[in-house]
Amino acid sequence: MSGFVSVGVVFLLNHAYGFTGEGALQAPQANAMAAIVQPMMETGDAPWPLYMAGAFFAVLLWMMKIPPLPFALGAYLPMGINTPVLVGGFISWLVSHSSKDEKINSIRLAEGNTVASGFVAGGAIGSLISAVLHIAGIDWFAKAWANSPAGTAAGLVAYFALCTFLVWMAKRGAKDAA
Repeated sequence: MSGFVSVGVVFLLNHAYGFTGEGALQAPQANAMAAIVQPMMETGDAPWPLYMAGAFFAVLLWMMKIPPLPFALGAYLPMGINTPVLVGGFISWLVSHSSKDEKINSIRLAEGNTVASGFVAGGAIGSLISAVLHIAGIDWFAKAWANSPAGTAAGLVAYFALCTFLVWMAKRGAKDAA
């Protein structure tokens, strides 16, 4: 069932926005894989020194007890994706170090992860609704207002409110469990 739903979602997003051209959805993973495979397919040569440098850097990070995967993802994803991930990581650290009691910290972190997962699911559902409205020709997003200074300020206030709500929910969950 999940395969059918996934294919349906891809078709819906392609019909609404497309994956190439003006206003297309970004696909950083696909672009990264294309950058890796394309030299091998076109010229038969790949930038092996760069691949080796990346492998060496990953081993070096691992030896320094820094997880290489998030670091590597941060190196190629656009800032529009990196910034919320960075803020989420900071909130996670803040919640998991907000008490001297390790048990409470672990409960808070688990509660925060649950709420954050709900935000991700809600964002995905909202994106699908947005795609359907876009196909129907309904401009509910109000692009002109969203690009204005007032729209930017409202977005920042809403983002800060969501971050504050996430921290509050995580801390509240530990009080309920204690």
